[in-house]
Amino acid sequence: MNAVRESGFSCLLNDTREVLGSWDHSLDWVVNEWASQAASAGIRNFALITSPESFAESTASNFHANNKAFEVRVFTDRMSAEAWLRQHSLTK
Repeated sequence: MNAVRESGFSCLLNDTREVLGSWDHSLDWVVNEWASQAASAGIRNFALITSPESFAESTASNFHANNKAFEVRVFTDRMSAEAWLRQHSLTK
């Protein structure tokens, strides 16, 4: 998390469109540990790109629903995700 803190960035993009299976096995850790550490390091907006109706999309939806550390949006295309992040990086 030091790299995130030192970068000064508040927005993060995670593209999981090529993830074949779910990541439910790590969801508890991501929500309860990683997200709070990322928020403490300065992350405020997180764009998550997934493939619709995939196992990874199901986990991404669970992450979106359960994460309270920062704002998460789920997208199906990179252009929309980047536009949303750009909006937030310019205003904060």
